[in-house]
Amino acid sequence: MRTEPDTQLATLREDVQQSMLDIRECQREVARLMLEEDDARKARNRLQIEGDQARVARDRLQQELHDLAIANEAARGQIWGPTELAARRFLTSTVPPALATVDQKCWFNAIITIA
Repeated sequence: MRTEPDTQLATLREDVQQSMLDIRECQREVARLMLEEDDARKARNRLQIEGDQARVARDRLQQELHDLAIANEAARGQIWGPTELAARRFLTSTVPPALATVDQKCWFNAIITIA
């Protein structure tokens, strides 16, 4: 027959064993969450890289579109030489053509005339 101290000791042992099992379960959960966090961080970094690449591609396409618009203007009216095209690209790269004011267009014409 068990005595009171033996019963208390057995109960404490069971409690310690259950606590150890709970701790191990918590450790597994923490490890799983850390892996999920790492995966999320990698995915965020990958998306940032893809976003940067998309912005570079967009800028490149905008420049090509801009160059095509200049070439189209040249083909419709006058054929400009390299100096005039360079001046035109410089002026229109600082201000989008749609926002160009009459003053800016006059400056452009003055530069072309001087060139």
